[in-house]
Formats: sequence, C-alpha cells, structure tokens
Amino acid sequence: GYSTGNHLHFQVHTYPLSYWGKSVDIIFEDVDMNGGRPRQCIEAINYPEYGAECQSGDRFTSENYYLGDRTPPTGDIITPAPGQIQTNPTVTIQGTAQDNLTGLKSAKILANYSGDWHTISPEYSTPNFEYQWDMCAAGVPDGPVALYLLLVDVAGNINYDYPGFRYFTKQASCDTPPVSCVPETGDIAIFDEENYAGACKVLDLGDFPSSYYFSPVLDNQISSIKLGDLTQVTLYSSSSYSGRKEILAHSDPNLLDNRIGSNTISSMRVGIISTPDIPSQVYPQDNDVLTDVDSIDLTVSPSSGNQEFQFELISSTKSTRSAWTDSLTWNIGSLEPNQY
Repeated sequence: GYSTGNHLHFQVHTYPLSYWGKSVDIIFEDVDMNGGRPRQCIEAINYPEYGAECQSGDRFTSENYYLGDRTPPTGDIITPAPGQIQTNPTVTIQGTAQDNLTGLKSAKILANYSGDWHTISPEYSTPNFEYQWDMCAAGVPDGPVALYLLLVDVAGNINYDYPGFRYFTKQASCDTPPVSCVPETGDIAIFDEENYAGACKVLDLGDFPSSYYFSPVLDNQISSIKLGDLTQVTLYSSSSYSGRKEILAHSDPNLLDNRIGSNTISSMRVGIISTPDIPSQVYPQDNDVLTDVDSIDLTVSPSSGNQEFQFELISSTKSTRSAWTDSLTWNIGSLEPNQY
C-alpha cells in the first residue's frame, strides 16, 4: 500500500546466489491481524483465503523506532604520505574527519614510536585540520613511525578501524644534551627548555623538597628531564612532595603533554628502579566467556613494587593499549565477538 513517510520496499526470498528470487511468506510482529500479515481491504474481500482481516482506510502506524546514531565517524590522514622518508624533524600532518549523523565530537592524531602509542595533537572538531609535530621535542628516535586518527562522534561512537593508518620513516637528527648535564646511573638531568636544552642541573639519588635544589633551573621552569640508567623520578607540582604527582621511568624531552605538565615542578624524589612483582589478573579470568553486551573492566591485583600499570588487549585483528595509570582497573566497555 501507500506510505506517508520514508519507507522501505523489500522482498524476502531463500535463493542464496542472487539478490532476486521466489518470495516466501513473512509476518510482522507489530501487526495483530491475519497472523501478522497486513492486507488492503480490497485484497481481504476478494482473496479472503490469504487473510480476511484489514484495517479500515488501509492505514497502519508502524511501531518501528529509531535506535539512534550507531555509525562511527570517518576520516583519513592526507600527509605525510605512506612510506615517506622524513628528513625534517618537524612533520606536517594533515587530516580530515566527518560524521553525517550526530556530528563529529573530536579527532586526535596518535603516533606509535618506541613501542607505544602516544597522543601527539590537540583535539579537533573541524572537518579539516593540520598539526606541526616536532619529533625531536617529542623524543622520537630515527626509524619507522605509525600514525592514525582517533575519531569520536557526538553519540559516543568510536572508529576502531585505525582511520588514516600509515607508516613513515624518521631520518632527522636532533640536538643532544649539553655535555655538562649528562646523567649517569642513578642521576637525572633537568632542563628549562624542551629537548634537553637551556639551563640545566644534574641531581643524584635523593629527595629534593623544594626548587632551591634545582638552581640554576628556577621553580616551575622544568620543561624536559633526562634520566640515567636504572633511574626513576617522582615529580610534584608543589613543594614538600605535595600537589599533582607523576612518576617518570624514561627520559622525556617535552613535559607539556604529561599529567604534571611543563613548567610546574617544585619538588621531586630520585630513586633507583627496582623490578616490580608481576600483578595477577583478577577479572576476567582465563577462558571466561563474556557477551558482546557486557561492560568489561580489566582488573589486576596490587603487587609489591608496582606504581603504575599499562594494560594491553590483543585479538586476532588488532591490539589496544591503555595509557600508563596507577589504577588497578581499565574499563574497555563491550567488545565484538572474538578471542582476546
């Protein structure tokens, strides 16, 4: 019959080798006559053997309802080109992102180097964006670098297909730390500029409750930190080991994207890295069977020597890592059917 709104014409058949075939009988759950088979009254009168009931005026109100936006946004990286050899330490990354339903909420550029994924760009909400990435400031070593876009729409849908994924190769030299501030095992070197530049000071093992010990680097002026072998440092945004806190176990040429941030440090503790105990997985257990509607919290037990954790989820199609965290739990939501 006729419809007053957007609608779909369809036919159900059982012939698997073509989009067309002999139709078969179907019923509608929201139709309460003729066993779920709507009919025009003229049909019901002339062919009652196929169902004698009809709706006066041949009008039915569908009980279909909109489930909401379940389609993730799409996007791509335009530059750099896949396989490009990058000899300039600053690379221009251009990207596009769009969502045709609820709209784009955010687009961020992620890069993989030194074995980990890093968020390297600010958050964008425009369809076209460009980011100038200083790889020396980020501490990127020479070699392959992978990129992709993390896209989220207003409805919360995330594109998990690594949009824009590509590799390029960094072959660009970076400045080295000043000879006077090269830390040895158990030492750290602090700098008041990015990429281990500017005024600097080497600090050995111990506690430093105020910026008095940082001179010639001033209070709230540390921008990069170089660590000696087997060394870690606990940073604090206020004196006397208070305020915001972060633990570094690796050198960082730019603290701007860290939890504690750049130019915020007023006290610290320098120590030797000890080998922590391996935490036990609490949930899910090995061989647990979960459904694709379960909201999953990967959980481990506390163990001696551990201060931060990183979770990794691996399937036959992809792997995902969490950021380093002091939480014993990583919420990954629901998952598509697979073995993980």
